[in-house]
Amino acid sequence: MLSIKNRNALIALIILFKVFILIFFVFQLNPCDTFINKFISNDYSELLGPVDNMIETGTYEYVKNSKVPYADRMPGYMFPYVVFRYIFSKKIAILLLIGFQIIFSLIASLCLFNLIYLMTKKTYLSFLVLIIFSLFSFLIPWELWTFPESLSVSCYIVGLLFTYLSIGDKKINLIYGGLFFTWMFFLRGFLGGYFLLPILFIILSSNSIKNSFVRILTFMIPLIIIQFFWVSRNYYSKGEVIFLQSKFVQDHSFHINDEYPFNSSYKPSILDLRKLISLWGGNNVKYYTNSEMGYFFNEKTASIDTSFPDWIFKKEFSKDRLILLKELVQISYLSEQTELNRIEAEKKLIDYLSESHNIFNEIHGNKILISSFSRIKNLLVNNVVANWPGKSFSESPILIKLYKLIVLFVFYLMILFSIVSFLIKNNFSKKDKFFRSSLLLSFLYLLFVFSFIINIAEFKYTATLFVSCTILSVPIIDSIFIRLSSYTKFFFRS
Repeated sequence: MLSIKNRNALIALIILFKVFILIFFVFQLNPCDTFINKFISNDYSELLGPVDNMIETGTYEYVKNSKVPYADRMPGYMFPYVVFRYIFSKKIAILLLIGFQIIFSLIASLCLFNLIYLMTKKTYLSFLVLIIFSLFSFLIPWELWTFPESLSVSCYIVGLLFTYLSIGDKKINLIYGGLFFTWMFFLRGFLGGYFLLPILFIILSSNSIKNSFVRILTFMIPLIIIQFFWVSRNYYSKGEVIFLQSKFVQDHSFHINDEYPFNSSYKPSILDLRKLISLWGGNNVKYYTNSEMGYFFNEKTASIDTSFPDWIFKKEFSKDRLILLKELVQISYLSEQTELNRIEAEKKLIDYLSESHNIFNEIHGNKILISSFSRIKNLLVNNVVANWPGKSFSESPILIKLYKLIVLFVFYLMILFSIVSFLIKNNFSKKDKFFRSSLLLSFLYLLFVFSFIINIAEFKYTATLFVSCTILSVPIIDSIFIRLSSYTKFFFRS
């Protein structure tokens, strides 16, 4: 058994290895960008731009000095950036945010270490999970960009630890758990369903209905309070009741005028295009190779033959229809047009999308359910290291290729192990069985949401799923090492 001193030294060594990996990725970031732009994501203008404007103009707005309050994205990512930005310049605030993400991720990895030890009472399993999460997670480079993925995963892990500690311990842990789950929710709205995890765990672990109700209410206090302020702010500033973000409630009822988001990737016509592509379970991420959405936005290299499945084409829904649709999409983004022409182009695109939607439903309506399930591939069947900074896989040195393959292998191995873990006998305590059942719910929830509700899925959305599957995989990892240990002893004896 490791002494505390040796244990801490080993933890420090793992953290040091992760720091080296992060430093390596920093040098792989786009060399064409200025230093600060290397860390800025393409979502910066929507996630943090309004914070910059609030500091400078006093209004949380997307367009500086527009005086139009912003509610198109949930505000979870503004913390702690808003504090850094209030004190420092934009460049320093961004660097501090990246530093915060890295430090918070390291803290979360230690929380994961403690959670595994509490569940198994085996130090070596805690170290194995710490190594997997810290050194072989596809999320590592995401800590270097202004995306909410890193913080949301860290919040998820810390929230899980406090939720686990809340059973048979101080109720204050329920408050802490609820606070981090709430922050996770405001970082990534589609994770709102994850509140079902602790709720189920609390219900299964409580000894009465009254006790369950009180503990659930305690856990939900942070969400209730923060949601109240967010909804109140939106109603006061915009005159609308917005619980999540206004993009979820956009439709075509508002006028297409000079305030219409002609150049946005989220304008109503493109949201309709997403819905059309999702009808056959297509890929709505435009920067994925050979994705359907990429075909409509890529003028040169995208091919209709490699971007779309053959079965969707019929006489009524032909390739010519999609070729024309691509032309309409690209015309709608031509900024040199007059305002009147842009309005007409947008209306024509929306009408053509509506017609295409109806035609597809008429000829393929019986396959819609199958198409919903096929969307799962967009979530799970992707190269999770494709967007890593640096050279492509074919151009990378052999060691980097090997590392990427190991990370990809570990990702799918954790998913496989987590499923298998429910098929074997175990000696879990009742508390751990309840906790594992709650984690399984996260897997099922994401599959349901991205199959039937949300029509766009990127592999980064599996970040919290990777954590859940890694925790669920622990019994399989344990049994493998026990067998390896017995074989090793037998080998040396003989």
